[in-house]
Amino acid sequence: MAKSCRNVSEGPPGWQVRRFAAVPSALVFLAILTALAAAFMNTFDDSEEEGPPGDGGNDHRPLRERRFSGICFVNIPPGEFTMDFSLLVAGMEENRQQAIALSEFWIGKYEITNDEFRRFNSDHEGEPLLPASQLKWTEASEFCKRSGFELPTEAQWEYVARSEGRSELSPLSGMGLGAFAWHSENSDLKLQPVGTKEANLWGVHDMYGNVAEWVADWFSDVPEDPGRVIKDPVGPTVGSARVFRGGCYRDSLRVLMSAERKSTRPNDANKEIGFRCAFMARNGDEGRDCDY
Repeated sequence: MAKSCRNVSEGPPGWQVRRFAAVPSALVFLAILTALAAAFMNTFDDSEEEGPPGDGGNDHRPLRERRFSGICFVNIPPGEFTMDFSLLVAGMEENRQQAIALSEFWIGKYEITNDEFRRFNSDHEGEPLLPASQLKWTEASEFCKRSGFELPTEAQWEYVARSEGRSELSPLSGMGLGAFAWHSENSDLKLQPVGTKEANLWGVHDMYGNVAEWVADWFSDVPEDPGRVIKDPVGPTVGSARVFRGGCYRDSLRVLMSAERKSTRPNDANKEIGFRCAFMARNGDEGRDCDY
């Protein structure tokens, strides 16, 4: 049973007019006015193509947030990324990567709270806005299913944590991971209310730290088929341990990486492991406004 989640000399251009003494001063003045007007108009030009998150473009894409069955979800558009299954084999790192394509889906904006989980189990204890924890994988999975959802796949989770599958640093907008995650140096070594740290570029909170999160997959350290792109992978069909991701409030910053993969038996319950729900996008998804 896992005992913690750490198992974690020239003047500037345009000012050398005196070299062109033959040019009538009125024309020079007109040229300067024209240049200044153009610069002024460019200040208001918003026609530049928006770049992807973390790549120098506009890092704040429009978000779709809707509430379904009382839970606030964020819409994640389809996309592709490379998932890393690297291992340390005989003291040397063995690189194992898998290209993945994901369809559109929705994922919980926040980790499921104690208050939300009590709708499933009235005997569940804990402060209302703290993330629900001390739960078996089977309990987390059943909560999502009864609510009409499912646990996110490992690929979905990593894609969201890395804000479209990019590097660890791209979702941070230069702010540092501590602005986005509860970890051993800022949590007082205890759980914190969900959504109290900055969201990532998708608008999703607590993907790193606070509680680690159960995902749907059985654990495997082998990519499904490195030679091709896998569409919406769900992991092995059988196994002995379920995956949890993201690190927790007891972990150091160096452990809070989207590629950090841990697993434990599905019937193990741990205070440092919680969950959030997800579901594949469906025609007619409407929901209600999120007002959490």
